[in-house]
Formats: sequence, C-alpha cells, structure tokens
Amino acid sequence: MPDHPKAHFSGIACRLEPVLFFGLLALMAAMLLVLGPLLTSDGPAHVSIAHFLRHAGDPALPQLNRLLEPNPVPTPNAFGHLALAGLMFALPPLQAEMALQAACLLGIPLAARLVLRQIAPQSAWLALFFFPVALQRLFYLGLYNFSLSVVGFLLSLWAWLRLREQPGAGRMMVLSAMLLLTLACQASGWIEALAALLAMLTVEALAALRPNPAQRGANLREVRRLVVATAVATLPSLGLFMVFAAKAGGNAPMVYGASPLERIWGVLLAAPFATVGAIAPAAGLAATLALLGLVAAGVVGLLRQWRRGEAVSTLPLALCTVPLALLALMLVVPDRAAGGWTHVARSQLFPYVGLALVAAALPVAAWLRHAAMAVAAGGGLAVIGVAAWLQATQVPPVVAQFAEADARVGPHCTVVPVLGHYKLDRANTARVIHHPTFHLAHRLQWHGDRPVLFSYAARLAVYPARFRPGMDPQLLLYGWEPLQGDTMVRALDLPRWEAATQMQVDYVLLWDVLADDAAGPHQGLRSSALKGYGLVHRSADGRLELYRRGGSGTGACAAPG
Repeated sequence: MPDHPKAHFSGIACRLEPVLFFGLLALMAAMLLVLGPLLTSDGPAHVSIAHFLRHAGDPALPQLNRLLEPNPVPTPNAFGHLALAGLMFALPPLQAEMALQAACLLGIPLAARLVLRQIAPQSAWLALFFFPVALQRLFYLGLYNFSLSVVGFLLSLWAWLRLREQPGAGRMMVLSAMLLLTLACQASGWIEALAALLAMLTVEALAALRPNPAQRGANLREVRRLVVATAVATLPSLGLFMVFAAKAGGNAPMVYGASPLERIWGVLLAAPFATVGAIAPAAGLAATLALLGLVAAGVVGLLRQWRRGEAVSTLPLALCTVPLALLALMLVVPDRAAGGWTHVARSQLFPYVGLALVAAALPVAAWLRHAAMAVAAGGGLAVIGVAAWLQATQVPPVVAQFAEADARVGPHCTVVPVLGHYKLDRANTARVIHHPTFHLAHRLQWHGDRPVLFSYAARLAVYPARFRPGMDPQLLLYGWEPLQGDTMVRALDLPRWEAATQMQVDYVLLWDVLADDAAGPHQGLRSSALKGYGLVHRSADGRLELYRRGGSGTGACAAPG
C-alpha cells in the first residue's frame, strides 16, 4: 500500500532541517560526554541492580551477594538493566550509565525521524518535536526502561508501516523483533504500540469496504494479508507477555488514580514536559500547542480535498486514529498496577507522539510548517539547555559531597543513608520535579562490595534483581510497608535490621538532616539511633555527615584504602 503523503518545503527549509536536527542531536551528545550522566531520581539504583547482575555469585563481593539475588520471575522490565550489565564488562558503572542515557536520549529523536520518513520522506523535520520527548519527566525520574520502550514503540510503528507498504516474511519478522524488543524494555511502550496498530488496522479494514465494487475484492485481499501478517508478527511478544503476566501473579493492588478530566488536562498542559524550572515546561507546552495547530490545520486541509472530490489516501485517516486511540488508553489505564505505578504519567506522553505522526501525513501550508519548525527547534534547544545548566551548575556541589563520603568508606562496608529531603537543596532552588538525591548514595555501591541499605527499586518484583527474602532494609530499618508511597525516612531501627539479617551497619550517612529537629521526622536521630557511632566526616557546609560504627564489631568492614 505505498501512498506516501507529500509535504512541500521551500529549498531553505529543506536544507535547514537536517542542520537543526543533527545539530541538536550533537549538542545533546556533547552534553553527556562533557557533563557525564544526568543525575536522575532512580538512575543510580538501577545502575546498582545492573552492577549486581554483572557480579552475581562473585566471591569477591560477598556482602552484595548476601543482600541481593537475581529475580527468578521473568519480567518485561529488564532490557535496560541487562544492557547496563553488559556495558559494565567494558566500562565503569558511571560510564555505562552515560552510554545507556545516550541510547535513551539520542534513540528517541533518531527513531522518530526514521518513522516520520517512512510516513512521508519530506516530514523528517517533525523529529525536532521529539527532543522534549527524550528529556521528559520520566527520564528525569530515572525510568530508563520506559525511555527505551518509547524508542521501541517508534521502531515498531516504523516496522509496521514498512509491512503495510509491502507485506512479506522479512518485514513481518522485523516487526515481530521490534515488538519483542519493546516488551523486553517495558510493557508500556508495547501496549501503546499494539493500541496504535489496532487503530490503524481498523481504519484499513473499513477503507477496504468503500463503495467501489470493482476494487473491493482486491482491497479486501490486501487488507487480509496485512491483518494476518500483523497478527503473526504480534504473536511472539503476546505469548511472552502472557508468560510474564502468569508468572507475576495478581496480588499487586490496582488503583485507577487521577480522574479522566485531570488526565486530559495534564495532556493539554504538557505535563510530561514539566521537568525543570519554567523554561522546560513552557517549551513543552509551546510544542504541544504547535502540534495541535498543525493537526487541526491538516484535518481542515484533508476535508477540503475530500469535498473537492480529490482522492484521499488511507494512511492519513489511519494515522488520525493513533492519538485518539492512545488518548483513550490513557483514560482507562490504572495508575497503579502489576506492582508498579506512574502508569498515567507514562501514557500521557503518547498522545503527543501520536500528534507528531499524524502531522507527517496531513496537508499543511508551508508557512505553518516553517513556524512549527521554529517552535520545535527552539523547544529542543531550550530543554537541552536547561538539562545542561542543571547538570553543570546545580548538581556538582551535591555530588562532590557524596564523593567525599565515598572516599572515607572502606571495602565490604554497609552504608545506611538518611536524607532530610531529596532535592538539591531544601528550597528546591532549581525547581526540579524529580528527586536528584533519592538514590545518589548508590554510587558508593558501585565498587568495593559496599551495599547501600536503601533501594526502592530492589524491593519491587518488577526488576531483574531484588533483595533476598528477609533482607528488605526499607522494611526492617525504616518500617516501610510494601509499595509504600511516602518515601521519607521517619524512623531508623538499626538493632532490628542487625538482629533480623545478622549484617551489621557500618556507616550511616546523613544528608541535610537538621541538627535541631525536635519536632521533625528525625527527632533524636543523632542522640538515640546513632548511639555507638562516631562522626568521621562532615562536609564544609555541614550538609553531609558520615558516622562510623564504634569498636571492632564482627563484620567484614575494612578501613578505607
């Protein structure tokens, strides 16, 4: 069914588009190379899971292997961790995280450009709208598997469009491989891809019934081949998903969460792009409004073509159903299900992606395309600039203090972090929506066999490694319930942990815990919970304190080298 829509640009715009796109791509790559991996909420904990997978069973890391174990239950949330573990055979953990972030941040715009060119070769410029998609809220939360599943979603649509153009065994196998890859990253992108494919197939089937008896038989045969090829390509990933679902069980609670109106409002206000300060949200909102304008103008143009009696391709009609299907899915998905949450936040991103794909197939005036290109390029530059500013100016002072503590902890020592808050400072001066310090202490775990006894990720059943039974520090040390939403440390019970696990706590790291917290959650922490521990390091500004267990103890903790 080869029917590429035509999009006309002036010669200057055609030459400018690749310069803008690859310029922004190079700028984002340079940001990672120069500034290192962006500090995200859960990123360090996911690196720790991958680091354990790399060293599982290694006798040189007895403490780590005593705390963690590979998850025996298969999970569609593992590809990023396995990729990280593989990278660690050649790279240190920090550089491995940077490489994975590059796959997330660069992969989304590149995959978008690929699928847009498949829709209409002249529509590659719309890939400029995908730089905010790369640097969206869930990336800052450290959900690398989700970002990779967005790449998989786009590649799955690209593979299906190629199959639609010319059904065949080779292209069917490519689609099957892309769907399997997407599911291996995370089920979110896979489910969204299936919803998009189902919507487009429905339009293709209805279009084959158009009142033209002479062509109806041929059209139906063509659509039948496409439906069968798509179904066959979907079967392997569908079967694997059923295996995952059966193994995971149904004990996790399901919560619907925000109302439909709140969800739609979040999409219209570009909630996925509200990340840092005011500039990034404004750039995301401008890009969303520009796409809505493009699609509205394009639909009007399509209706005018139809009224003039001109032939209208099936592809634009099929693509128009994609954002509607993804919006409908966003309205019904429970926010908490299958042992995870933020499902609504994930699904709110995809209608935006669907709008960009529709815009590629619609007839829009050249001036409007030029204006939208300027908005998209400006938005891409803004979100990259904000990320670079945060990483270059706000993050280093905090990371440096944790690095000072890192140098004072010996091998085979356990570390309990207690954080007064999870922002870069108490006032959240940088106005970040994520929690940059939430798992920052995990960088201590990446060498020296030094378990960090705080990890929200490792207590969940959805990742390829987990705490061993009876070794959950969130429960034993902090008194957290399973799947607890309140992640502040309000209690610290070191004796309970040591009695239950026979693993002593060697160091306690305090970050921005107020010295006089008589009425707060850390009341009496230093005088009671840390009895028997001595202060061995305090940062220059006093925000970070490191306490070491007094006496010789019975553990394996060695002096720092």
